[in-house]
Amino acid sequence: SRYRFGDDEWPHLHGYRLRAEQDFAAHLRLPLMGRREEITELLTALEQSTDGGRSVWLVGEAGSGKSRLLAELHARANSALLLTGRAGGAGSRSFGLVADLFADLTGVDDADDEAARVEKVNRLCVLGLGETLLARVRELLSTTDAPPFERPGRPRGLDLCAALGRAVSALAHDTPVVVAFEDLHAADEASLQLLPLLRSSLERPHVL
Repeated sequence: SRYRFGDDEWPHLHGYRLRAEQDFAAHLRLPLMGRREEITELLTALEQSTDGGRSVWLVGEAGSGKSRLLAELHARANSALLLTGRAGGAGSRSFGLVADLFADLTGVDDADDEAARVEKVNRLCVLGLGETLLARVRELLSTTDAPPFERPGRPRGLDLCAALGRAVSALAHDTPVVVAFEDLHAADEASLQLLPLLRSSLERPHVL
C-alpha cells in the first residue's frame, strides 16, 4: 500500500485498500430490497456534488439497511472513494469518531504498533498536510501517553477539521469521495460538537 503522484502533481491512491472497502464488500452479499428510490437519491446527490459538497442523512433503526445502502452506493458510483468513521470504532476517547475516520483514511489498524501508525499517518503529507496537521493526526491515533501536542490559541478540533478537509479535497481532485459518519447516536461529546465544523470542512466539489 502506498501513495503515488500523477502527472498533474496531485496525489493519487495506488494499491491502497481501505477498511471501508473491505467491510462493504461483505454488505454487498446481503440482498437489497425495496430501496430503489433511496439509492437513486444518493447517486443523484453524489452527481450534484460536482459544484460543491452535499450532505445526506440516513436515518433508521439498527439493522434497517443503512450500511447496505452505502455499500450499494459505493458499488454503483464507479471509482468513488468511500471513507467511514464509526462512533465507538476508536474506543471512548475524545474525538473518537474523527479518529476512526482518519484510521480508515490512513489504513491504521488496531494491531499496529506506534511506529507503524506514525509511518501511515506521515503518508498524508502527499495530500497537502504540513507537519503541524500531521502532528495533530499522529496524536489522535497514538496509543502512547505522550504529552499532548500544544498549539496555543488553536483548538485541537479546528486543526482536525483542517486536516480532514485538506486530505479529502486533494483526493476529490482525482475521484469523487463519499465520507460516511456511522452510529452517531453513540458518538462522544467532542465529536458531536465538532460535527458541524467537520461538515463545513467537507463542503468541497466532488465530496458527499
